[in-house]
Amino acid sequence: MDDYDFKRLSRHDSLLAAIKQLPVSKQNDMEHRKEICKKEIISIIDGYDVEVFSSSAKIFLFELIELCLAEDGVGGVEKFLLDALAEKLGIDGDIFDDLLAHAQSVNREVRKALYLILE
Repeated sequence: MDDYDFKRLSRHDSLLAAIKQLPVSKQNDMEHRKEICKKEIISIIDGYDVEVFSSSAKIFLFELIELCLAEDGVGGVEKFLLDALAEKLGIDGDIFDDLLAHAQSVNREVRKALYLILE
């Protein structure tokens, strides 16, 4: 585990610090929190000096969508953050929508298979 700097990957402290900078009346505002999370995600991506190929970026985004679907679906906050990440990775809206549709289809089929197995 020496290869990874988990402190660098953990954004808990910086997220809390950013929220604390907001006026108290806006600290629980979802729009402000979404923007803070978006900035953190962008800073994580910017923190790595790695060339991301188009296919790798799409696979990465597809897997993140699958993770969201495994946790009860892609809600408003997740969609906002996935859109921001797609934009940062250079994935246009049409491709994102296609990835989302295919991820939902894969998720449905996996659930059907699991229901059959567990029946």
